This record gives sequence, C-alpha cells and structure tokens, in this order.
Amino acid sequence: MANDALARQAFDLVNQVRQQNGLAALQWNDGLKAASDVRAAEAGAKFSHTRPNGQDWYTVNPSLVYGENLGNNYNDANQLVNSWMNSPEHKQNILDPKFKTGSISVENVGGKNYWAQLFGC
Repeated sequence: MANDALARQAFDLVNQVRQQNGLAALQWNDGLKAASDVRAAEAGAKFSHTRPNGQDWYTVNPSLVYGENLGNNYNDANQLVNSWMNSPEHKQNILDPKFKTGSISVENVGGKNYWAQLFGC
C-alpha cells in the first residue's frame, strides 16, 4: 500500500508539471496501472526498456501502452520526477500532448525502488 501512495504522489507531480506547461493532466488508467505493475516488477529483474523475455516494452499491453519511463533507486517522488524532467527523453514523454492517460507503479526489490510510468492516448 505504501508503494501505491508513493506512485500516486509521483503521478500527481507529473500532472503538475504538465499543467505548468499548458497541457491537460493525465487521467489515471487502471489498465495501464496493471501494465505498469508488471513493468515495475520486470525492471526489478532487468532494468531495461526491453522486457526480461526479450520483447519490447510496449508488448506488456500493446492496445494501451504508447510511452514508458523507468526509474530506479529513488525513494522520493520529487527526486524521481525531477530526474525524469532533467532527461530529454523522459521529459519528452511527460510533456507529449498526445498522451491523455497514464499510471505509475513502484516495486521494491532488495531494498531498491523500481519505477514504471506508462502513457496512453
């Protein structure tokens, strides 16, 4: 439950950034949440945009997933979102106006947090 609260805090911070940049807030999507739960757990096993089975990241649910940000070793939602905003690729996903829905999950593996943010249209 603590991980869900942390994920929601990061999601809210992402929406603040979007709104500060003139974009609509992302709407939480439970289907994306199920997929981001999988991707956060997979990131704990293999930190990569390639899934542990060798498939591309979006194959977790290709009908819903159109963008992905990953993060690791952040225990604080503010630090995570700041790191994403300081990365051109992650920032581009956060500020992409075509993304309308989203979710964030965090999985703790061996005392280290692995984050997955997924975006939908």
